[in-house]
Amino acid sequence: MKRYHRISQWVAATALALLPVLAGAQTGLAEALGGDGEGFEFRVGSQRDGSYGVADMKMDEKGDLVSYTTKGRTTLISSKLNLVADELNYDGVGGIVVCTGAVEIDQDGVKANCEKMVYTLSSGEIVMTGTPRVEQSTATSRSRFSGMEEFYLKRGEAGDVQVRMAGGQEILCEMIPVAAVAATPKPTPAPGAAKPRGDALSGSGFAGLGNNVLIKTRPRADAPATVLAAIDATGAFSRFNALGSVLVESDDLRLRSDELEYDAPTDHVEARRNVYIKQATVEADCQFMTYDIKEGRIELSGKPDIRESRPNGVYRIFDAAAYIITRSTDGSIATQSIAGPDGPFTSKFIPNPGTEQEKTTTPAVDEGEIRLDNVDDLKQLGTTSPK
Repeated sequence: MKRYHRISQWVAATALALLPVLAGAQTGLAEALGGDGEGFEFRVGSQRDGSYGVADMKMDEKGDLVSYTTKGRTTLISSKLNLVADELNYDGVGGIVVCTGAVEIDQDGVKANCEKMVYTLSSGEIVMTGTPRVEQSTATSRSRFSGMEEFYLKRGEAGDVQVRMAGGQEILCEMIPVAAVAATPKPTPAPGAAKPRGDALSGSGFAGLGNNVLIKTRPRADAPATVLAAIDATGAFSRFNALGSVLVESDDLRLRSDELEYDAPTDHVEARRNVYIKQATVEADCQFMTYDIKEGRIELSGKPDIRESRPNGVYRIFDAAAYIITRSTDGSIATQSIAGPDGPFTSKFIPNPGTEQEKTTTPAVDEGEIRLDNVDDLKQLGTTSPK
């Protein structure tokens, strides 16, 4: 269960690292890019057609920068941000920086690519469009976000950060632990020590979502693909909400739903509408799944249909109001089926073909029976074969 919080911190760090200059309202380019006193540097190369790069600067009577425009492969270097784009336009009146054309951002382990980036200094909004890709690498993890048409970031007055990924045919949120860290052997628990609590289905992983998590969010006929996130002022990931047709894949889990939400204040994960979950030998369909991280409790409701595979068949439970899976502190798992107001639930075992003796279609012959189709039996009756 701890892994879920750790992965959420990877996402939070990605968003925060892209916004280090937004600690307060910024109204000038120098304050935004070189507010620590170290300044910044522009390098302007040639344009795409091979012509010379150009840079135009305008200043007011006080010497303040009013506008700065470059055309040509422009590189911005500062202590806060390294950025490359084909064109850059700074509007000092509107307090907006617009970068276009193969935009590249590299900062504090975070790399982003897009075709256009708009940075509003006063509001602290960054909008990347044109197939944006965002990747963050740390000593323990790598997170990648791609497939969306727009990646939006905004820092509030209290220091919280709002993230929105929207549009596209498939938004990908991928969380991968670094191999060196993943390969580190786990300490052997002392004899007699209680087993650590894990998720209710497998006992490990990203709040029941496992390791190497890939979340795919696709549009539905009635809803575009959207991913929303909220990060508080301390950098803690407080909410993750995927809307559309959401598919979660990991080393040991497959989860599908129309909406997936994680809420940190209540330590809950929820999957809503058209839910399908498969992990290990258990798979289920339902309309609602809720996972209480602290309690290690998963509840499936909304016409749950449970199938548990066994070596000789499938154990199926249906017509229940709810199906609950809990893991105790010693690692043991308990399940509970709850009947609804419409009547009792049904529990049924379906054997695999060939695992039980096939029923014969010919009745067994009684050795003491006299049969009319047997010549010796007919002789005993003193007659001949029937005509």
